[in-house]
Amino acid sequence: MTANDRAQRRMRRIMWVMAIGILVPSLYGFGTKFLEFIALYRGDVEGAFAISPILNYLLASLGFLCLFLWAVLHGMFRDVEQPKYTMLENEQRLDTEAPWRPEIGMQYPAGHRLRMPRLGRSTDPNRFREFYEHDG
Repeated sequence: MTANDRAQRRMRRIMWVMAIGILVPSLYGFGTKFLEFIALYRGDVEGAFAISPILNYLLASLGFLCLFLWAVLHGMFRDVEQPKYTMLENEQRLDTEAPWRPEIGMQYPAGHRLRMPRLGRSTDPNRFREFYEHDG
């Protein structure tokens, strides 16, 4: 067993302890409130108003739980760092494949139709520098 495997196991155990430490008291609190509402609904006609919001809450929570379980089963929480790299790779790919790109600071009068130049891609590597250099 490598050090990386031990660290992953340790992190997984910490996650489970924290999840149980948060979810069990929350479930207990919700369960007791739900049982109180059911007792109120059965015992008092005036308490019937309370069951409709609780039923809506349960159905919405069930939907979120199903989405969460679907995401877990499809491995969406295994590598949470990968989406940002994928987004950057897609951005770079779209930038290289873009047929044209307007220049920064281009001003067009009202009603002017934007003409797409055939080879209007800027080759200036410093074209975005003004957005990133705030102090200079």
